Amino acid sequence: MLQTFTFRAVDGVRQVNAKGTFFRYEAGQAGGADTSIRVTADGYELGTYQPGDGIELPTPASTWTITATSAGCVGTVRIGTARVQSARLVGDVNVIDNERAKTLGGQAFQGSGTVLGGGTGVPRVSLWNPGTSTVMLVINSMTIAAHIDTTHVVYTHGQQPPNLQSMGQSNDTSGPAAVAGVRWDNTTTAYTNVRVIRSGYLPASQDIEVVFRRPIVVRPSRGIAVYADALAANLRVSWDYEEWPI
Repeated sequence: MLQTFTFRAVDGVRQVNAKGTFFRYEAGQAGGADTSIRVTADGYELGTYQPGDGIELPTPASTWTITATSAGCVGTVRIGTARVQSARLVGDVNVIDNERAKTLGGQAFQGSGTVLGGGTGVPRVSLWNPGTSTVMLVINSMTIAAHIDTTHVVYTHGQQPPNLQSMGQSNDTSGPAAVAGVRWDNTTTAYTNVRVIRSGYLPASQDIEVVFRRPIVVRPSRGIAVYADALAANLRVSWDYEEWPI
């Protein structure tokens, strides 16, 4: 039998009391930093492991310790008396465990905001990473909708929108508070330091999902925003994103 355990570097050394001869480091995330861990079994040093590494002991151990190298590392390990043989199973488990580790490690967030049209300026909604932030936002996907036909533009920018609507929400319902906030405005003034990511058509009352094949990174004092060209459009935007220490 194999058991799955999670660890977070912020919690310090993770001790696992589980009898087993087989150890595997299934998945780890550290926001681009070192994902290696140091492992002991019943007090004996087993060395340093990267995601995918494993070891089989000649005799069972009952107490394991896991120490992450990087401060922001989170991950999952498996301990037991049988090894995973199927490459397909290992690949599937690795994807699932990676996403679960992000949630349990406090890196996974959702953000959502709405701005009503009808003003003198275009409706805009932004996920903003403040200048005092010590994290970077990793944007995985966005969902965009408007109640009337319009076109839209997705772009990053360097000017904080004036109105705070809500803060991001952790995927863990008891997780940490988000650093990023959803902000909005209706204005004819262009944001500064703009980089356009994409543009397109928004059919009325239909959600458009934008999945980034390679995630967009938003550093402090920058945001990722959407505006609708129609002044009357009620614009709604949601983000699936992560917060990682810089």
